[in-house]
Amino acid sequence: MKIITITKVKFDAFGLQHPYSTFYQTSNYGEVMSHFGFVPNYLGFLDDNNNMIGASLILFKKVFFNFKYAYAPRGFLMDYKDPKQLAEFTKELKKILVKQNFLFITIDPPIPCTKRNKKGEIIAVNNNINEILNSLKLNNYTHYGFNNYFETLKPRWNAFIEYKNDSSSLFNQINKKNRQKIRKAARMGVEIFQDKENNIEKIYEYFKIKYHRRNLKYYNLMKNNFKDLLETYYCFLNTNESLKNAKIIYEQELLNNERLNENLIHKNNNKNINKKINSDKLLNKYKKELITATKLATEHPEGIIIGGGIFIKHANTINLLIEGHDAKFGRFNCNYLLKWHVIDKYIQTNYKYFNLNAITGIFSHKNKLYGLNESKLDFNASAFEYIGEFNLIINDFMYKVFKIIKNKNKILKK
Repeated sequence: MKIITITKVKFDAFGLQHPYSTFYQTSNYGEVMSHFGFVPNYLGFLDDNNNMIGASLILFKKVFFNFKYAYAPRGFLMDYKDPKQLAEFTKELKKILVKQNFLFITIDPPIPCTKRNKKGEIIAVNNNINEILNSLKLNNYTHYGFNNYFETLKPRWNAFIEYKNDSSSLFNQINKKNRQKIRKAARMGVEIFQDKENNIEKIYEYFKIKYHRRNLKYYNLMKNNFKDLLETYYCFLNTNESLKNAKIIYEQELLNNERLNENLIHKNNNKNINKKINSDKLLNKYKKELITATKLATEHPEGIIIGGGIFIKHANTINLLIEGHDAKFGRFNCNYLLKWHVIDKYIQTNYKYFNLNAITGIFSHKNKLYGLNESKLDFNASAFEYIGEFNLIINDFMYKVFKIIKNKNKILKK
């Protein structure tokens, strides 16, 4: 086996067809990371007949004197099921890296271990996962472990929707709670608009505090390098429409409440009393919403942006990169409508999956991030568990020295 440097064009063409292809393994992403101290290299793996059987974007940076760290984001694009190929490739890669003063290289390939439902119950298993794991360990790749939260550079658990049905069928498969939130957002005047100009500065306001690991520069570079593959959407609150709908809902319940009051006069029983109590509660709730809607329409007659998200199209998948909303408008559930809008847009296209991004591997209510899992998996998504993160140590002695002096996670901010 030979490892050679290849052009960006050749690398992207190979990567786009590979089963482990992700937008992290593209020259677009390599160029983004070149602005954060990393140098992108594009490598091709050739067999004895000079056929390209693998490839990888490898990012590297100096971290300790003249020693370097390398990272293959989402792993090498190769056949991990072939132990001979993995052994030959690893041997050749180490020869190259040791000559160039590398300490170690990190990989986190999207090799699925299991596919699970929202309860965490296994519905599919990768029958090759144990062989792949053993093969990696035999070649001295150190496994971080089967972590369930976000301790690694990329999440080990992701939520995916598989496009199989038409819009109506897919919507009806969404959990009732999420369907109600989607309908409520639309009823309360939330509208979703795509920003053709991809104004990152405007949308960044809605997630800069929650997702502080990535700054404005990062998202602007993602826009500039992914170009038409990146899409930005706003959650726009049409305050006049919100007020109109709030009035209709309040007036309808007011009529219902008056009717129930008449029923009580003629037939005072527990059933009618309970109906009246429930209606009183709803009437009070809708009155408060009407007051809020009136205030918003007065303060923002032209409407107001309350949230948004960024999505990346790659190969056969639509990827949710990031989303957020103004906490003051959380009750409008705009991000539920946002996700459904983009999911629905790409139904019956050539895209097969919608990646809702990271979740955790703990499915019980005791999980401190249970709400994150629930909000995504209730879109009738499946939880995909990946094999995890590995380090391949190149210079064992200097790596140990490096670990003592520097904390890896402080170095690898990007």
